[in-house]
Amino acid sequence: MPHSPAPPEPDAGALGGLDLMHDLRFQAPDFAAIAGIVQAAAAAGAAIDAMRADRSAEGVHMRCRVVGISEQAARALVDALERDGWTAGRAQVEHLMVARRSSVR
Repeated sequence: MPHSPAPPEPDAGALGGLDLMHDLRFQAPDFAAIAGIVQAAAAAGAAIDAMRADRSAEGVHMRCRVVGISEQAARALVDALERDGWTAGRAQVEHLMVARRSSVR
């Protein structure tokens, strides 16, 4: 069965008052991994909007919200974090459309 091409990603200019954000969720092996995660995000062209790190029995549960990259680039960032050992297990990414802060009254 042939693979269908992915639908085109929305043009940022066509989103009128909306920003595309990506929530990354994963387990990091320890708190020292945060520096590598920040570097990987910067290398992908992403800006970190928020980061939360909570200690758990499995390591450190991370939630990181990034902006400034496409959905495809966010998925590639998750793959890079896994490949480079910054995660302990599978990472997830959720794409969000939110009102621009400057347009919220």
